[in-house]
Amino acid sequence: MQDQAQIESTVKRLLVSCLDVRPEALEKVDAATPLLGLGIGLDSVEALTLASGIEGEFDIHFEDHELVPELFSSLGVLSAGIAAKRRDGRRTVTDE
Repeated sequence: MQDQAQIESTVKRLLVSCLDVRPEALEKVDAATPLLGLGIGLDSVEALTLASGIEGEFDIHFEDHELVPELFSSLGVLSAGIAAKRRDGRRTVTDE
């Protein structure tokens, strides 16, 4: 199973491939970097597109009630949510 740093790296790759974020824009991105608004600057539609890419990449499924702004508050929070879903698919990411 991937560790937190590997998950973050995969999410960065998905930001480039799914949302055309410039790779150089991600060079200084770390776990504390916000994904919505300031930071990466995703809007709600882009966050859902990213979630779809994550589901396919990690073979997980987010329930509708899990796709909340808090999940995308930072790269670290999203990566932790992915790790939680991979450990136990029945668990919601907001239970962390």
